[in-house]
Amino acid sequence: MITAPVAFLGPQGTFAHSVAKQRHGERELKPFPTVDQVFDFIKEEPSGLGIVPVENSSGGTIYGTVDLLIENAQSIFVQEELSLDVRLCLAGQDQGTVRTVYSHFAPLEHHKDWLKREYSGATLKPVSSTAMAALAAAEDPSGAAICGRDAALLYGLKVLKFPIVEEETNVTHFFAIGQGVHESAKAQKTALVVGLRNDCGSLCSFLAPFGRHGVNLTRIVSRPVHGHPNSYLFYVEIEGGVAKSEVAVALREAAGVTTRIDILGSFESLPRYQS
Repeated sequence: MITAPVAFLGPQGTFAHSVAKQRHGERELKPFPTVDQVFDFIKEEPSGLGIVPVENSSGGTIYGTVDLLIENAQSIFVQEELSLDVRLCLAGQDQGTVRTVYSHFAPLEHHKDWLKREYSGATLKPVSSTAMAALAAAEDPSGAAICGRDAALLYGLKVLKFPIVEEETNVTHFFAIGQGVHESAKAQKTALVVGLRNDCGSLCSFLAPFGRHGVNLTRIVSRPVHGHPNSYLFYVEIEGGVAKSEVAVALREAAGVTTRIDILGSFESLPRYQS
């Protein structure tokens, strides 16, 4: 049987790549430079999967992914939630000659005190991803990257420091997306796109049924509607699948006060992977 590739936010060596390898190592893995292009691939491949980041415990919600889920509601669905315990290293060619440190802006900001203390003379250069940082460091004899160990190995760098600092757990959450609705009996979450009237108390009226029926909301994000000033849609995640009676009742009651409600999928949240 021919199985369609699994697309991921690339290049090779990203944390999305790490998750894709651990979840779907037996399938062809196909990198794309942007989340938009991962969604475009899914539109063209009915049996394809895509791995895209949705939230980082340090950096927060990844709004570009949320906007694309809203834009493609009813055609692309969340099939699984995956997560990765992100552990970063400093990697380079020679510890003694680091003049430039490359990374995504978030790790550079998160490690700025350590960098100031250990590499005060180095220029900090933000790039689009930690994998691209590893690639840049591989091409720069006096460069180093804050990246994952997979990326360091992939691009032939030495791990100069790991972990960079002893710190609290940093987790990135990803969605596996596809065209098909993949509702599991073990579904732990349901994702929704919700539109509400621009009336006083409309959000409260929407939320009330979930409270009455004991359904916990794990995420709610307000996003502007392009071309319609002062208009918003809400991306919402709740605990439990739509097959659970209390979820079904709460959704039915909440739908009565919405202008739009689309279910993006009921899905499992799998155990966390290690980077």
